[in-house]
Amino acid sequence: MSTSSRRTAVFGAGPGLGFAAARHFAELGDRLELVARNRERLERFAAELGPTASARPADLSTVAGFDRVHEEIVARGPIDLVVWQVAAPTPSVQSPLELTAENERPVLELMLLTPIHALRALLAPMLERGTGSILVTLGASSLGPVPSLAQLGPPQAALRLHVLGLVQATQGSGVRVGLLVVGGLILGSDIQTQWVPTADADFPGALDPGELALRYDELLVPGAPTELVVNPYAT
Repeated sequence: MSTSSRRTAVFGAGPGLGFAAARHFAELGDRLELVARNRERLERFAAELGPTASARPADLSTVAGFDRVHEEIVARGPIDLVVWQVAAPTPSVQSPLELTAENERPVLELMLLTPIHALRALLAPMLERGTGSILVTLGASSLGPVPSLAQLGPPQAALRLHVLGLVQATQGSGVRVGLLVVGGLILGSDIQTQWVPTADADFPGALDPGELALRYDELLVPGAPTELVVNPYAT
């Protein structure tokens, strides 16, 4: 294991890619702040990663929920790397024809409005210091319409556009903003467990979370592309 003085916050440290990312950065020696809603599971993950990992249970579906945990984290010092990997909720509609303002509103709060607020708050001290990185993860519905994911596409597409704008706005600042777009089914994730519990590595579009976590390193390389699309496949 290499050593690192980097302090990394993983927002959305659930099973699947969230915990895989936390494990990857722990192996690099990062000090970790793990944020997710499920306290029991989060504390178990932190214990597995060791004493340099802290569990920060929080509800990220609202701006207020983010503000509370953000204040708690920054009270312990600056954040060097942010991985925003907040999972999409299970859709309650299966077609764009079923989409209404009422059933879309909570999804917009979680998948667009809270991230916009959070990224602004997380970027501000990085820009002041002239160093830091933020990596945002989105699904394939951010790239184009996926009928069965009608609730998730609009906020994810809008957030992708916003993140790409942040990439441009931070050029030359010393701060790096990157975007990982993932299609397919991430094994071990809550979505896989709920939707396709029998899926394995041979399932069409199945993705290994440990291998995906390695792709974050590519986004941190100076001069490398700031958007990485992995398996633009969704059902």
